[in-house]
Amino acid sequence: MSISRSALFAAILIPALTCGLCAQVGSASLNVNVLDATGSAIPNATITLSGADQRFTRTAAAGAAGKYLIAALPPGTYRLSLKAAGFMDQHTSALELSSGQTGSLNITMQLAAQASQVSVQATAPILQTTSASLGSVVISRQVTELPLLGRSFLNAVALAPGTVPVQPAGSTTNHSPVGQSVMPSVFGQRQKDNNFLMDGVENRDPNLLGVALYPPPEAIAEMKIDSGVGSSAYGHASGATIDVVTKSGSNEWHGDGWEYLRNNVLDARSFFVPTIGPFRWNQFGGALGGPLAIPHLLSKTTGWYVFGYYEGVRIRQAANFTAFVPTPANLGGDLSDTAAAIYDPYSTTTGPNNTSVRQPFPGNKIPSSRLNASAVKLAQAIYPAPNLASGTIPGVNYLNNAGNRTDGNQWSARVDHQFGQRDRFFARYSGADNPSSGVSFPSLPGQTSDSLANVVVSDTHILSPSFIVTGRYGLITVDYRTGNQAPTGISDQTGLSAVFPKFQNTDFIPAITIPGYSGINFSASQIGPLRQHTFIGDAQKIAGEHTIEFGGSVVLSHMVLEDTTSTAVQFATTQTSNFTSATGNALASYLLATPDSARRQIGGSLGDLTSSAFGFYVQDTWRHRALTVNMGLRYDYNTPPVNKYGLGTFDYSTGRYVWDLANPVTGAAANIRRGGIQPDRNNFAPRLGIAWQLTPRTVVRSSFGIFYNSFGSNYIQASQSARGNWPFAFPQAVSNLNATTVNAVFPNPFPGNPTGSAVPLICAQCLNVERALRVRRTWRSGASRCSGSFGRTSGWKRHTSGRRERS
Repeated sequence: MSISRSALFAAILIPALTCGLCAQVGSASLNVNVLDATGSAIPNATITLSGADQRFTRTAAAGAAGKYLIAALPPGTYRLSLKAAGFMDQHTSALELSSGQTGSLNITMQLAAQASQVSVQATAPILQTTSASLGSVVISRQVTELPLLGRSFLNAVALAPGTVPVQPAGSTTNHSPVGQSVMPSVFGQRQKDNNFLMDGVENRDPNLLGVALYPPPEAIAEMKIDSGVGSSAYGHASGATIDVVTKSGSNEWHGDGWEYLRNNVLDARSFFVPTIGPFRWNQFGGALGGPLAIPHLLSKTTGWYVFGYYEGVRIRQAANFTAFVPTPANLGGDLSDTAAAIYDPYSTTTGPNNTSVRQPFPGNKIPSSRLNASAVKLAQAIYPAPNLASGTIPGVNYLNNAGNRTDGNQWSARVDHQFGQRDRFFARYSGADNPSSGVSFPSLPGQTSDSLANVVVSDTHILSPSFIVTGRYGLITVDYRTGNQAPTGISDQTGLSAVFPKFQNTDFIPAITIPGYSGINFSASQIGPLRQHTFIGDAQKIAGEHTIEFGGSVVLSHMVLEDTTSTAVQFATTQTSNFTSATGNALASYLLATPDSARRQIGGSLGDLTSSAFGFYVQDTWRHRALTVNMGLRYDYNTPPVNKYGLGTFDYSTGRYVWDLANPVTGAAANIRRGGIQPDRNNFAPRLGIAWQLTPRTVVRSSFGIFYNSFGSNYIQASQSARGNWPFAFPQAVSNLNATTVNAVFPNPFPGNPTGSAVPLICAQCLNVERALRVRRTWRSGASRCSGSFGRTSGWKRHTSGRRERS
């Protein structure tokens, strides 16, 4: 068994130490001061900390001054046992330790008499005296019992001071199966500037920074919100670090089951919707944890624990989609129900004073022989017939209350074990599959698939009572695809596939805008497969009055992305007008195949990006009597994301067009570094904090820190959005078409064949190659006092954000 434990520890820790050592988060520490009745220190006592819910024990380092530190503890409930020569053995009642907490506890031992043991049923409140930062902890009971919309832990973040629950930025991908859309802004920082963790590893979509997995409240042990000047072990974000600690099994089996139901019985009807339609919301699941026992292999007394959960979401809701669609007669060329006169764009001649004039269609009826076959076939395949009488809903003649569907499923399994006295191990796999579908026109159903996973493997190894190391591996995966499904074969039948290439070998329709009518909205995109691997290493050394921590992380990211956002055709009234604003009809322009503008992506917009991020930190906590000084320094470096298929963009700072691979159009060599963005190598972030314990129940703190938003919006999001540019691909746009005479006919309004241009035209999105960062400087001061079993904190906190962003 010793060989396998060593191999397991080496497999986790050595890569982290050799590649660069992110901080161990989600753990707690406890300082114990052992005193006699006179208040003098009792040196070299034996202190043992035992888990109240698991077979977990730790022994404290010997201290000549009667001071002991037990570090790197998983959050939970513990009991403390003390032994010292000449004193009675002492045992405390249950102590609660939360993640990120460095608590301090004073224990007074009694001289040995006839009794040999003292049981302390009540202990003094644990006051955090050894850190200048006070994070907020949301405990399991709060998360479970508070009414949280959609049962999302994000709503519980609002319990922390300085937190405002606001809507996320518009480009944030919402991976919540129930459409949870609240994202906290902490002390004025952007919503995307928070770092979301689960058991100490990343839990957010690295691209658009949305939270990935939403564990149910019954699976959350606690949630730590560190928004102050914490240890230099924290990095990556200028906002808060929010770590969700999942539950583990215990000595006894415990389980939960739940179901939450909503329906349309009590829902109010919108004024503009005749009927509500059916609505069903079921959110159900179960969680179970306890000692792991396998017949003939593991007994429940061996200290293996397991915890798992499943939660399902089933939402069925009437879409109540409304639109104004052409009638079958309209699609046959009969537009007599429109007031504006319609003119024939093919009849343009030169009139008096060199003005252009056109001939009207009598009665606003276009002869069937003049209709464009592709345009008519596409419209008939997409548009349903009107089903609402005129005036039922103003400006609407079609209602679709068919159902939107959401089928969310998420699950998780976690195991915990302590190997002897030296290794604390846990591993967890969490996954989610959240498909959904939406309804607009029945011919264009919208479908979304969203598969995610979060994995962590961790081992804390005690090299000696004063030296502890932790190795951790984390993985976050995202595979998100969304878009419409077109009628089978429609792009080939209408000739669109020759002009607008299919998207991933599926039928594709450009987004078509027809003012006055509901357009044909078609889109498709993918985020993923996306994989982010994180290797983490942390070490903690106790040396006299100093507790020295050091470590770091390496994060390796790989993502594939593609979309169709650059493809569209717009129609207008101009093409069927008599060159006055009161004439013309956009639907007539469509039926006659005379668009106003169009754009497409030549060469596609596929992106295949890789990047690496490195973080290092060192932290020294010096305790001298009532004074504690926290000093730390962090360094972060992120390599610019590199697209396998090349990057081309216009550099506003120099006024030239640049590309980072050999130009496939002209043959010219690359004229900019791979990835384009200049790396930022000076992100040194110092931290300084002071905590002074005025009395046994009062602590005064002051701190300063600098944070770099190294994983913020400008890291991957800006780089990936510039894909699909010249010379590797390029967006082609044409406008002012058919303004006077017909010069571009649908379905191909573009001049010539879809071949690459010899010169750059426009960017799908340009990326400036100057470096971008966001930095936050924070000062904090305050005081906290414990009274009885309650604690109070007061103080002030100031943030100043310096920012340099160009993208």
